[in-house]
Amino acid sequence: MITAPASTSALSAIVRSGKQRVRVTVSAGAVTDVDLLPLDAPEPEAPAKPEGPDSALLSKAATQLQAYLAGTRRDFTVPVRQPGTLFQDRVWRALQDVPYGQTVTYAQLAAKAGHPKAVRAVGGALNKNRVPILVPCHRVLASEGLGGFACGREWKMALLGIEGATLPLG
Repeated sequence: MITAPASTSALSAIVRSGKQRVRVTVSAGAVTDVDLLPLDAPEPEAPAKPEGPDSALLSKAATQLQAYLAGTRRDFTVPVRQPGTLFQDRVWRALQDVPYGQTVTYAQLAAKAGHPKAVRAVGGALNKNRVPILVPCHRVLASEGLGGFACGREWKMALLGIEGATLPLG
């Protein structure tokens, strides 16, 4: 399903896999948002035909996300753009080095980003991530358990399950 939001040049598509639904939005040549929709959310309105220079990119991003949710894709080749501070950008870049199916702790990610004492700030940066899955913040765990996730623990567990990651007990 593809929709064109009113009053913007952004284009969005809804990607489905089982009961999982993801909205991907592109604008000006890059993916700008990936929204993990509540599993019990009502169906969105009927799609509008996308038009414009980003329609091919939207189709590519939707296809790649669909394949990821189906468990047949591990990486992404679409450009991503999201606003953030220099610190947030460092955290997001370090996060993209965490391999598919593996996890790190907030402390390990802080060290990878060059700020080993900024564990709470790393959590804040992850909470501001507008493109989950593409920038895989679900791969970050608390030192003693699953930890939080802006999209909810059920989504975090589902994404880690798709990747076959070993989850901590507790």
